[in-house]
This record gives sequence, structure tokens and C-alpha cells, in this order.
Amino acid sequence: MARLAVEDTKFSSIKDQLKGPTAVAFSEDSVAAARVAVNYMKDNPKLSIVSGMLGEKVLDINSIKDLASLPSLDVLRAKILSALQAPAMKIATVINSPARSLACVIAARKES
Repeated sequence: MARLAVEDTKFSSIKDQLKGPTAVAFSEDSVAAARVAVNYMKDNPKLSIVSGMLGEKVLDINSIKDLASLPSLDVLRAKILSALQAPAMKIATVINSPARSLACVIAARKES
């Protein structure tokens, strides 16, 4: 039945993998779907992942395991934002450094 469902669609390249008893899982977040399937497979040895798709690309079990090991989309976004913010923070620190040094010199001079 699944083989008929994917005919003439962008998923037709996975048609050959849909033999025998088959379960299909999908998600908007590819990493989450792969992570859930791989973790479930670890706890339930009767389940085996045969193949998967990311967009129109067919993935083998190793690719799915690699995908499952990636951080979530939210974590990746946070890392990108922090990487973009870091240079701005460093520039602000460098710009403020002379003023801070001058304030320390004035304070030290005042105390002596």
C-alpha cells in the first residue's frame, strides 16, 4: 500500500525500500524524527530502520543515526546567534576598555 502511495510523488525514490511490514514516520523537524526512531530502536531490538528521506534524498541507517545525533534546530539557532553576538560584545569591551582604565587611574589618583 505504501509503495502505491509514493508513486509519482517526490518520495518515489524510496519505493524500493517499502517491502514487507513497514512503518512510516514523518515530522516537520527531521532531527527530532530521526532521534525518536533511533532511540526507540535502541530500546526495542525488533524494530530496524531500513531507510529514510530528508527532502528528496534517500538516507541509509548510518545517515539517519548521524542526523539523530545532531543538536535540535533550536539549539543550532542559539549557537548561531551567540556566534554572531560574540564579535559585537568583544568590540563593545574594547571600546569601553580605555574609559574604564581612565576611571581606574582617576580613582587611584584621588585616593593617593
